Amino acid sequence: MGSPSFIIKKASVIFPSYYKPSAMQTVELKKNSAKVQIIDFQDMNKYIEPGIHGWIHTAMMMTGVKDLSVKVTKSLTKGDDITEFDINWG
Repeated sequence: MGSPSFIIKKASVIFPSYYKPSAMQTVELKKNSAKVQIIDFQDMNKYIEPGIHGWIHTAMMMTGVKDLSVKVTKSLTKGDDITEFDINWG
C-alpha cells in the first residue's frame, strides 16, 4: 500500500480522477502529520465531504498507522473557501 507520506503525496493526483472538476493539495507534511486541502470542488455537499473524510481515513489505516486522527478543520459545506483535513498518526 505504501507509507503514510506516500499516500498523502499521491492524494492530489488520485483525487481529481474520482471527482471532476476538483483539486486537492497537501499544504503540510511532517513525520506524523499532514494538512490536506480541497481547493476546488464545485458541487461539494454534506454527503460527499464525509465520504472523502472516510476515504482518507481508510487509506491511512491501510498503511498500518496507529493512533490515527482525521479532522475536518475547514469545510466547504459550512461556508469556508476550502475543505481542510488535519491528519495525525502515531
